[in-house]
Order: sequence, then structure tokens, then C-alpha cells
Amino acid sequence: MKKKFITAYCIFVSLIFVFSIFIFAYNVFFEYKNGQSRADTRFEYLSLSIKQLSMKKEIGSRDFYNQLNEIIGSYEDFAALKISYNNEVLLAYPQLNIDEISNTKFIKDYKQTFMANDAQMLITGKLFTLRPTSIGRYARISFLIILVVSIITILLIIVLNATEKNNYIEYKDDSENLQKDELEENSEDEIHTVNEILNASSPVQQNINDNNQLVEESKCPLVKENESEKESENESVQNSEKINNDKVIININLDTKPQNIVNAPEASDQKLESKVEKVEAKLPIEDIKPMPIEKENPKGLFSPETGLGWESYFKTRLENELNRAISSEIDLALFLIKIPGLERNCAVIKKICDYLITQFQFKDLLFEYKDDSIAAIKIGTNVDQALTLAETINKDINDLLADYPTKSFIGISTRTIRMMSAERLLKEADEALVHAQEEEDSPIIAFRADAIKYQQFLEKVNND
Repeated sequence: MKKKFITAYCIFVSLIFVFSIFIFAYNVFFEYKNGQSRADTRFEYLSLSIKQLSMKKEIGSRDFYNQLNEIIGSYEDFAALKISYNNEVLLAYPQLNIDEISNTKFIKDYKQTFMANDAQMLITGKLFTLRPTSIGRYARISFLIILVVSIITILLIIVLNATEKNNYIEYKDDSENLQKDELEENSEDEIHTVNEILNASSPVQQNINDNNQLVEESKCPLVKENESEKESENESVQNSEKINNDKVIININLDTKPQNIVNAPEASDQKLESKVEKVEAKLPIEDIKPMPIEKENPKGLFSPETGLGWESYFKTRLENELNRAISSEIDLALFLIKIPGLERNCAVIKKICDYLITQFQFKDLLFEYKDDSIAAIKIGTNVDQALTLAETINKDINDLLADYPTKSFIGISTRTIRMMSAERLLKEADEALVHAQEEEDSPIIAFRADAIKYQQFLEKVNND
């Protein structure tokens, strides 16, 4: 039973070691596989946030640097980062000249320029596609698993050795006691046998006793005169009998002792088998469930047909940007541009998408929406500014669609100081787009919320 337990435990430990190595390899591979898209998203978000910050705060002020550090957050994604404004370095990590850092297949270069306060701001970065901190984290997890299993194995070895030692001591004591008991029994048997031999009368002694009895009955004087000689003869006969008896005792001891020594282990084994208890150990084996693998997102951040973001990323990005706008107390506008009847692989759609990227400036804020629509997020834009921009966009798109029997419709919704969800904002823009298609003279409809009434509503709710 003990051998089976050790074999099963060795198999279990081997599986744990293989499992820990698999966890490390899988996580590193998954980190490298998604590293490209993660680095792209990280740098685009950084560029957008710095641009918004340069519009709100004075560049170079303490508040600007404090919020800049909050935007950057952890530097684990960056091999190097440099931010310059009007040829003046605002931030350099880890050194001023980032060109000295050698490029590898795990590092990707990024560069973004834009105008801020009539001066050029340059953002240069080198981002890891496979982060060293992630490798260290996954290696630490695997090491901890192996360490725990190794400690359990050492403790188990100590317990097994202590158990074997106790069993050996008990076996030794039992065998010694059994041998003593058997030796005592055998010695008693030997003494009893010797006494029987000593008590048995020899033929010579019997003849002497008979003669003595005859002499005493007859009371012959001659016999009395020879009593001394007879007594001497009797003493000699008794001495010879004693010598013979001693020889018998020696022969008996030589014959019996080897038999007792040979038979003692057999009796001790039988008694020890009745005393030793068999304990079956249960293995602490738990089922190892495979790690759940999430469904992969579309390849890359942007659609190859339109160059815009995938629709599956749209709601998540809208929710993030809306939360950021609420926390920063700035406005946000959502545009839904619908061109019915045109497929996405149409050549004019590609031209329209390129035009929208130019108008909205940030490619990662434009997404495919449904089968024939485009969603655009505009930060820091109120409803009036959104309507002005929408008129220009609608006119230019219709010019591109001059040879096609269709036109564009635009629905707009803005935050307007409201605390709201992305679902609510998208629903308002959808309803505005529906009304834009129904109104023949107005292809642009914006959902306008009354900020004063909304403020009064919030005050009423707080007072209640």
C-alpha cells in the first residue's frame, strides 16, 4: 500500500510541475500575442489624453505635471518615453536621449505630433510588446506553485520517516519480549526434563537398595563388619551416577537451545502481524480544471475595409470616454452617420472614412456601426458646435455621393453636464438618426437636453 501511495504521489507532483510550466508558457505567449494591439491602444490613449490636457492646463505648470503623471500611470509598458513642447523636453524616461535604447522585436516605436497653443508638441515612445514585468509576474506564480508542492513533499518525507522509525522500535521491542518469553518457557521445560532424569532410579541403585534391605532383615554380623566397605562402594556408585547425569544435562542443553533460537522468529512474526495496523492514506489530489480561454477579439484594432474601429470595441470605448468626460466636467458629442444602401466594401465608403478621420483627427474615436452607419466620438464639443461640424460633414459626404442615388443622415446626442450611461447616450443618438431620416428637409437632428431643467431635477432629488 505504501509503494502505491508513493507512486501516485510522484505522478501527482509531476503533473503539478507540468501544470505550472504550462501556466507560465501560456501566459507569456498570450501576452506576446496581444502585445501589439495593447501597445497601439496604450499610445493612442496617451496621445489623446495629453492633447486634451494641453487644452485645459497651462503647459509646464505644476497642475499640468500632476495630471500628466496620472495619465501616464505605470511605466511598465514603456521602454522609453519623451514628451517635447516647442523643442523643450517636458518629460523623458528613462533617459533624455531615447534613441540610444536599442530596438528589438519586443519593442515598437511610436510618434505623435499636434499643435497646442500655437506650438508643436511631440510625443515619442518605445512600448513593449512583451513586458518584462509580466514575465516576472508569471514566473513568480509558477515558482510559488512549485515551492508549495516541494514543501509539502519534504513534510511528507519527514512524516513517513518518523512513522517507519516508530514501527521499527515497536517491532524490535515485540521481538525481544517474544524471545524472552520463549526462552523462559524452554528453560522451564529443560529443568522439568532434567528433574525427571535425576529422579529416575538406575538399575545399580535399585540392586544396592535391595541388598541393603536383605542385610537389614537378616541382621548378619558379617555384613555389619563390612558396612564401611559397602558405604565406600555406594559412594563410588553415586559419584559415577552423578557424572552420568551431568553428561545428560549437557547433551540436553546442546540439543534444545538451537531449536529454540530457530523457532523464535516464526512466533514473533505471527504476533507482530496481529499487532501492526494497516493504514490506507488518501491522496490530496484535486481535479485540475483547464483555464478558461476567452473568445478572441477581431484581429487588430481597425477594420481592413474601412480603416475604422470594429463595432465590438465601440460601446466599451464610448463608456470609457463618457466616464472620463464626466470626471473632467467636459462635454462630449456622439455622431451617428448613416448612408443607406451602400456596402462597406464600396470604394466611396473608403473615401468617406478617410475624410472623417481627417475631420475628427483621432482614428480610434471612429467606429463601424451596424451595416450602413458610422459612429464618431467628439470630446469637448457641445450641441451647437456639433451641429456646425455636422453640417460641414454632411455637405462634404453628399458631394462624394454625387454619383450615387443616396445621401447621408446624421443623428447627434451630447452629454450636456448630465450624469448618464453610454447606453442612454447611444439611444438618444439613434432616435435622433431615425427622426433625421423621417424629416425630408432636415437630414441632421441633434438631441438637445435642457441643462437648466436637468440641474433643477438634480437639486430636487438631492433635497428629497
